Amino acid sequence: MYKKVLSIVVYLCGYGLLDAALPPSLQNLPYAIYPTSPTYNTVRFNYNQRFNIFPQAIISPTTQTEAIFVLTELKNNNVSFSVRGGGHCYEPGSLSSSCIFQLSGFNSIDLDIPNSQVTIGAGCPLAQVISTLGMAGYAIPTGTCGSVGVAGLTLGGGIGFLGRPYGLTSDYVVSFTLLTADATIIEVTKNNYPDLFWALSGGGNGAYGIVLAITFQMLSVPDTCYYVITFPWKATTAPQIFEAAQNWILSLPDNISAIVNTIYSYGTPTLLIEGLKIGSSASDNPFTEWQTAFSVFKPSVEVNYGTYYEMSALWVGTDKLPFRKAISNILVEPINTKGVKKIYNFIQQLIQNQAQLEFIFQVEALGGKVAESSSPSNLTKGFAWMYQPTIWNQQDQGVAALNYSSQFHSLISGYVSKYAYSNTTDYSLGSYFMTAYFGDNANQLISIKNKYDPNNVFQWQQSIPESGPVAGGLVCQ
Repeated sequence: MYKKVLSIVVYLCGYGLLDAALPPSLQNLPYAIYPTSPTYNTVRFNYNQRFNIFPQAIISPTTQTEAIFVLTELKNNNVSFSVRGGGHCYEPGSLSSSCIFQLSGFNSIDLDIPNSQVTIGAGCPLAQVISTLGMAGYAIPTGTCGSVGVAGLTLGGGIGFLGRPYGLTSDYVVSFTLLTADATIIEVTKNNYPDLFWALSGGGNGAYGIVLAITFQMLSVPDTCYYVITFPWKATTAPQIFEAAQNWILSLPDNISAIVNTIYSYGTPTLLIEGLKIGSSASDNPFTEWQTAFSVFKPSVEVNYGTYYEMSALWVGTDKLPFRKAISNILVEPINTKGVKKIYNFIQQLIQNQAQLEFIFQVEALGGKVAESSSPSNLTKGFAWMYQPTIWNQQDQGVAALNYSSQFHSLISGYVSKYAYSNTTDYSLGSYFMTAYFGDNANQLISIKNKYDPNNVFQWQQSIPESGPVAGGLVCQ
């Protein structure tokens, strides 16, 4: 009997039911999920299920009044909390063992066609944004994963297939609707809060307040084509193709985007390049720019023409495997031949070991309008950025997968810059993350943090700290 009672107590404590830190005012809210809720064990996870955390409450306000109330009660009762939009943080930055302030209830999309603007709730996933705007004949620059939340993407800068011709997602923000540290709501624009507006446009994830909605200036995107160039896999030619692809990226006009994907998936390697050509049609302006660089490798080429919205249906997807670790680096110059050989030798090692995971080495073109952005993000500094997720299907594969990720991180470090993309959250950066994500802008972001959140109400492991300065200087090897 004693053992049975003890096991129940341990179970309840594990789910936070016996933790007195949750004040009465935040209990039994109709817009919250608690450990006793039937959906709790689904909703408590981020899309990256590597982090098994048991919050006391997942609170999803749906109105500004509810949001103000929740933040006020959290502050007045000294309850720690995290803020979660789409839940795509690679590390547990949007999770908490106390309370999660979830933005899924802010999911409206309000079109203002006369002004070519749209106001989007912070919890909207990109698939919904692309679809709603596309059916109206508009777009904003977004990423390619449909389940990513629009606020998180924007607050990190935001890149995707429209980046080179049009710029970052944050470049199209008109205003942020922000719940501040003193639990008031303000409209942040270039004119009324210029410093805060700049910080939120690529340096503001989870640091200055809670963004409830964003108003964007919309684009009318000309007809386009979506292309996929797939190469026969050969260990001898894969490094040559990648080097040719890097040089090709450097020569591209701004209206062409490109992502070079080397994918190892449970024993099978694939090498392909995909992207968009804006202002392209099958008859008047076909996609032929690939031929000079890649014809010698005899790839298969698939090209689809149509509106941007029609093409988006071919590439907007969601992640399938539950566990992952990711790293990123901004490439300020091409990876040299020695580094490329090491990368593809690593891929061959995965093939030989029949590693039970998915390993993606992806290089996406930057430059173009991205380089002209005023965002505090380091995305503006490079010609491309390297994204490397390691993904696995079963919990017990995690140790091996993380070892592979760490090995690759060490291998690549001597051949890429020390800059990284803040939306690819990587705790292995340690205390260096501010310089890695924001470079010379780090100290200015800290100053703005002190101005608008001097008591550090909004904090997580990689939020903008309330003190500084950050040591400057990066060595790009």
